[in-house]
Amino acid sequence: MSRKDKNNPEWTKKDFKKARPMKEDMPGLVKALKRGPGRPVSDSPKQHIGMRLDADIVEWLRGHKGYNALVNKALRREMEKGR
Repeated sequence: MSRKDKNNPEWTKKDFKKARPMKEDMPGLVKALKRGPGRPVSDSPKQHIGMRLDADIVEWLRGHKGYNALVNKALRREMEKGR
């Protein structure tokens, strides 16, 4: 059971033939709707790894804002001790 919507009528074959891609018809709007450029490119990009940790350690880490950076600093300190 469909209702007719006079403000948004169903397209006809003629309408489809006249249609143009949005990027041609409204390039400013398309640009505004696009996502940002993403993460900045780095000379030494970070890499995602998976590791298993004890549950209490994970709970403690997640209680700290920026825990990824915290772990990175701790591992770097340990790495530099080994030199």
